[in-house]
Amino acid sequence: MTDISHSDGELFHKIERLMREDQTRVRLGFDKAAAFINGLFCDLSSIDIRFEFDPVSLDDCRCERVTLNEFNLMCTLKHLPYEEMSLEGDARSGAVKLKLAESYSDSYDKACWEDVCTRYPGSRDRYLDTNKIRLALHRAVRTILNCENQEGASIICETKSGFITLIVNLHLNGIYRFNLLPAMWVSRKCLALKKFDERIAHVFDVLDHRDSVECIQIVARPTAALAHTLWRITFNDLENRILNLDKFFCVQHCIFAIHSLQKKYLVANNLPSLSLYNIRLLTLREILKNPKPKEWSPEKFSLRLDSLLKSARTALNEKSNNNVFTHVNILGNCHKKDLKFLSREFGRVRKFYKEMILRLS
Repeated sequence: MTDISHSDGELFHKIERLMREDQTRVRLGFDKAAAFINGLFCDLSSIDIRFEFDPVSLDDCRCERVTLNEFNLMCTLKHLPYEEMSLEGDARSGAVKLKLAESYSDSYDKACWEDVCTRYPGSRDRYLDTNKIRLALHRAVRTILNCENQEGASIICETKSGFITLIVNLHLNGIYRFNLLPAMWVSRKCLALKKFDERIAHVFDVLDHRDSVECIQIVARPTAALAHTLWRITFNDLENRILNLDKFFCVQHCIFAIHSLQKKYLVANNLPSLSLYNIRLLTLREILKNPKPKEWSPEKFSLRLDSLLKSARTALNEKSNNNVFTHVNILGNCHKKDLKFLSREFGRVRKFYKEMILRLS
C-alpha cells in the first residue's frame, strides 16, 4: 500500500474510526431488537404459513438501514410455484402485476392465495393484491401482539401510508423501527423480466465479477392510488451485494462520510437531505465508472469522496438519480425547491468537506 498524504490519511482514519464506532452502536441495539422481531416471526407462520419469514440479520442484503434506529426488512413470502403464476406489465416502469394461473386453486396442503386476489370487472383473471397482502400481514401481527407479553421490551404495530411498521421499545436501550415489506422471488426467465438480462449482465461485466442471478424480488410496497395489483421490482439485494464487495475497500467509508456530513449539517437543522438509498445509488454508479479495486483503496478515499459529492450535485441539478438496473428515477417525485437547495448545499460541502469531516464527532 502506498503512503497517503498526511491530510488525506487523517481524513480516512477519522472516517474509519467513526464508522466502526457507528457500526458497533448499530449492531448492539439492532441485535437486541431483532431478537424480539425474530420471536414474532416464528409465531407468524403458525397463524399464516404465507408469512414464514427468514430471521432478521443486519448482514442480510434484504435488511436496509434507513437511519440509526430504522430499517426496511424485505420479508419473503412463502414460495408460489412459478408454474402457478405469471407476470404482466411493462417492467421498465419498475412494477409488474402477478397473475395466478387459470389452473391454480387453493388446497389444504399448500399456502393459499385466493383471499388476497383481485379480479377486474368482466374478467376471470386473478391478480395478487398488494394491499390485501399487507392487510392480512397486519392482522396476523396484531393477533400475536394481542396474545403475547414481551418481557424486556414492548412492541407495537402501526400502519401509515400502506407501510407496516413494528416499533420495538427496548426502554433504556432505545426505540427501533422495522418497516415490513412483503416480497416474492420471481424467476428471471419470466418474459416480463427478460429486458433486465442485458442490464444485469452489463453491470457484472463492468465489475468483472461473476455472480449467479437466477431470481429477482418484487415487493408489495405502496404505489400510486388504485394500483394495488402492482408489485415493485427491486434489486436491493444485488445492489447491496455489490456495495459490500471486499475488493471495493472504501465504498462504505464514502457512503458513511456523506451520510454523516448530512446528519451534522442538514438533518440536525431540520433541512432537506438525500436518503441513504439515493447515496447508495450514486455510489453504485461511481463504482461502475471506476470498477478497478485500486480506485477504492484508502489512498483514493478523498478522490472518490470528492467525485461522489460532485456527482450528487449534478444529479440534484438534473433532478435525476436513476437506478442502475431498472433505470427508474428515484428523485422523480421530489420537490424541485428541495433539490435546488440541496444542490447548493452539496456545492458548499464539496468545497469544505475536509474541514467538515475533521470536525465530526
